[in-house]
Amino acid sequence: MIDDNLTAEISVAVNGFVHGWCTSDKAMALADIIVQNKPKICVELGVYSGKSLIPQAIALRSNGSGIVYGIDPWKKENAAEGNCSEADKTWWQSVDLDVIHNYCMAKIWEHDLDKWCCIIRSQSHRCHQLFDNVLLKRRDKIIDLLHIDGCHSEEASTRDVELWLPRVRSGGHIFFDDVDWTTTKKAQEMIELACDKVGQVGNCAIYKRR
Repeated sequence: MIDDNLTAEISVAVNGFVHGWCTSDKAMALADIIVQNKPKICVELGVYSGKSLIPQAIALRSNGSGIVYGIDPWKKENAAEGNCSEADKTWWQSVDLDVIHNYCMAKIWEHDLDKWCCIIRSQSHRCHQLFDNVLLKRRDKIIDLLHIDGCHSEEASTRDVELWLPRVRSGGHIFFDDVDWTTTKKAQEMIELACDKVGQVGNCAIYKRR
């Protein structure tokens, strides 16, 4: 369990965000998994303002090791691709994602977390090979914690599971956000073929890779 000092630090950080949807409970759940399991490589798909990325980086700093890679294109056409609702697409068109990206970077610097997180501004399906052993031409299961919170269309969410789940080591954890969306049901079914559900915080399911 995370101690009182770390809890307070993460609470202050999360409550200081103007943008983003990560709840304090979810932030604490992410941090708790990190403190307990001492991951070396964490990956977050769908960063937005960094509200769930920052707690992970703070927990890694508390451990004294590890890094979280935040992957997000911050592009409107990618935020609501596929079979998202018209309301969802309209909402994303109203957001200046360059401003949100800059806000995320400012939060990383504000909390002095450069050493503990790395931002990759790219679509998730264009950079999964970064976690391969290129010389041996294989997928190495090197990810200890995967947080999937990108585009929630069926097309995008199932693609994220297909490409990224095989890179999570046995015993590693997967946080899958917005399990109450009908468009994410197929992705959840794919996860459950290889993982056991070990918890849920709000509408975010927590799985453990077999």
